[in-house]
Amino acid sequence: MRYVLFGDESTLPAMQALIGEAVALVVVAGNRSQSQEAQHGSFIVQPSRKSHEYPDFLRLVREFNPDAFLCFSYSMILCQELLNIPPLGAINIHGGLLPHYRGANVLNWVIIEGATETGVTAHYMTPSIDDGDIILQEKIPISSEDTACTLKSRLDALGIGMVDNINTMLCSERELPRRAQDEELAKYYKRRRPEDGLIDWDRSEQEIYNLVRALVKPWPGAYYYDQDDVKVTIDQYLSIDEVCAMKQAING
Repeated sequence: MRYVLFGDESTLPAMQALIGEAVALVVVAGNRSQSQEAQHGSFIVQPSRKSHEYPDFLRLVREFNPDAFLCFSYSMILCQELLNIPPLGAINIHGGLLPHYRGANVLNWVIIEGATETGVTAHYMTPSIDDGDIILQEKIPISSEDTACTLKSRLDALGIGMVDNINTMLCSERELPRRAQDEELAKYYKRRRPEDGLIDWDRSEQEIYNLVRALVKPWPGAYYYDQDDVKVTIDQYLSIDEVCAMKQAING
């Protein structure tokens, strides 16, 4: 079994340690410089599809003759020509429950929305975002005190366990389970923008609390402007009582 791994600094080390000598190639996203800076050892960078370097990228991936792709926490779309390379398919580990939580920054959005559970979904990749057949799915609860950091740690561990299960099945020549997603339940979440962190003090204390805990470091934090129009950023966890006290003080 030979794999090409696609991921970032938070997932690639664990995947490489797990897969070992079966790793034929490691790919990091060209639109995330921090992924490149954090890597050690051999890897290649996926260029933009419009780049003159893209044909050479495709050729190089083909030359490694992978059986399957494993993708976890990756920020670029894989085109059909790339997805056609591995005979056993391209498998993505998505940090959310499909089909409802498709798209970007799902980790943050589930907390902002006040969801009480989330999970990880392994699915076959298509050129569209998160719409391929589901292979495996596991759920975990979201506690009222979870932040984006604590939740990401648990989701990453769950995802690596799922990679292990998939690798075991593929190496034992077992066919992976698959079921189509229900398109009527599908919802796409946009990539989080800096302005999405602006606190609206007319919102409920619970909604503000959810926003703050969803955007703690290393995310850029929730923010507001004080009476002197100075931007104040909150990038550390605040309890619900602290949020209530702050809202009362600001609203007088």
